[in-house]
Amino acid sequence: MKLKKYISRFHYLTQDRLDDFSVMEQVQMACENGAKWIQLRIMPVEDTEWIRLANHAAAICDDWGATLILNDNVYVALAAADVQGVHLGRGDMHPAEARRLLGDEKIIGGSALHLDDIRYFAENGADYISIGPFKHTTTKALSTEPIGIAGIEKLVESAQAILGDLDIPLIVAGGVREEDVEAILATGVHGVAVSSAINKAENPAAAYRSFYKKLL
Repeated sequence: MKLKKYISRFHYLTQDRLDDFSVMEQVQMACENGAKWIQLRIMPVEDTEWIRLANHAAAICDDWGATLILNDNVYVALAAADVQGVHLGRGDMHPAEARRLLGDEKIIGGSALHLDDIRYFAENGADYISIGPFKHTTTKALSTEPIGIAGIEKLVESAQAILGDLDIPLIVAGGVREEDVEAILATGVHGVAVSSAINKAENPAAAYRSFYKKLL
């Protein structure tokens, strides 16, 4: 039987190459302001540097009791200490192979742009699935147009036939802002993932707390 795992309603995503706000400063800021879930996103670097950053982030998260998820790299997740799981795209390692390597206790998430992506991750053991993009985002290059509230509603409805009794939370990502949270949650999804709306805010800590209050 599949293990029931904690999946937060609020996924905070780090963002690198920001002036005067390093990835580790982002992790520290989020933890200090109540983060329960942090996805460490790093632009391509050598695995030794990835592991160093992952260990640093894990040490911070461990101090505050936050779940740390690594973006893309299963091998770094295996090598680093106290990492709770990975988030995969369709172009990354197959989730079934990731599960074989990581074991049943680790968390595996996936990014879905289309209904076929939801089916792919659901059928291969994902613990949660991120859907979107909700709006235009500059955080990462995307090959599809934003889906908005109407698109989320349609995707959630269609996904129900695929998921059935599978308890796989859906997380909306891509350009989510604070004023969008209420309408997004009303579609029946589990939560949201946020990056730029916090990391590029004039006061990231205050922006984080504002999101956090809406997602308690």
